Amino acid sequence: MFFIFGRKDCAKLKKEYKKIKKERDSLYSFYQRFYYGNPATMREAIKRGIMHNQDNIRNFNYKDKKYHTRKYVCIDGQKVRSKVEREIYNYLILNGVKVRYEAIYKTPWGSIIRPDFYLPEYQIYIEYFGKEIGEDKKYDEIMKFKNGLYSTSAVPFVILHRHDEENLYLNIKNKLGKFIDVSGWI
Repeated sequence: MFFIFGRKDCAKLKKEYKKIKKERDSLYSFYQRFYYGNPATMREAIKRGIMHNQDNIRNFNYKDKKYHTRKYVCIDGQKVRSKVEREIYNYLILNGVKVRYEAIYKTPWGSIIRPDFYLPEYQIYIEYFGKEIGEDKKYDEIMKFKNGLYSTSAVPFVILHRHDEENLYLNIKNKLGKFIDVSGWI
């Protein structure tokens, strides 16, 4: 079948095409913002009950490209980088502790680092080092720097190492027990 279009028909088709393209682009940008975690859409998702526990969810910046390297999902939907971090996070949640993953910590000289966990009720940071000393030179330097920083900080820091994985829950309980009451914990 052969169609002949006039100028009016072409103009009408162009308008419809632009309208459809605009709708598609706005829908795509909405899903993209939702996927990357724009705080406004995160709040809407929380209101609709998509996210289970808003106290434990970090407001992700949609430009945070490292978010997509996280593949381990915790009880409340939070994504973390490793299985052990997931175990730590879930253990804290199951014991009724509010947790923020990779919350910002400002150093005394003004730069920003992100320890693995922050407990806002107790104002305690928890750092988990997944490699032992000697495995990776760059990681060793980072560990040395962070250990020095945390030991001089007025804010309490709990440091967990890979060798703590053997009795992870007991080690978390013992190390946090220095700062808070963990007698009722599982």
